[in-house]
Amino acid sequence: LTLIACVAMLAVLWLGYPRRIRHLSTAWRAVLIALRLAVVFVLCFLLLRPFVVFESQDQSDSVLYILTDDSRSMQTEDVAGGGTRRQALLKILESAKPGLKAISAKAEIRIRNFATGIQSVETPGETSDGSMTANGKVLELLSEEIGKDRVPAILFLGDGRQAASGALDVDPIQAARLFGKLQRPIYT
Repeated sequence: LTLIACVAMLAVLWLGYPRRIRHLSTAWRAVLIALRLAVVFVLCFLLLRPFVVFESQDQSDSVLYILTDDSRSMQTEDVAGGGTRRQALLKILESAKPGLKAISAKAEIRIRNFATGIQSVETPGETSDGSMTANGKVLELLSEEIGKDRVPAILFLGDGRQAASGALDVDPIQAARLFGKLQRPIYT
């Protein structure tokens, strides 16, 4: 349909326009026809809706962040079947090991404990003794740590409760929105 419209515009220009400017000199006729042809070609080009696809050949490693809540509230024994919240979190990580191993072939996995700050750990431990959970502040600190790394996802594992005060009481929703704008999804 677009091609038919382009052909129709060219036909009207070629057949109808020269009669309207017959009274002008040859030089002016050539200039006006050239201008109209240029406008028609630009319109045809825009009607075809061209687009450019840029493919990234970036082979740099991606980084998957796993954040585990290290606050005292994770020692609460309220999990179905018995056990603490921290033990439930560790069971989830244990069951995810095969998947994480497959991911580690393509991406670096960085594990961080968090409470009021971020602490790099090799594997999360059984104990959790952070004074409070400052989810918003933790996300701000993580943003600084990530910098320009390619981060396809962040796993934020904890009880989900923001319990911070003072300078540590940063809105976690606003901090998470900044990650969203950077195309860095946070999974809880």
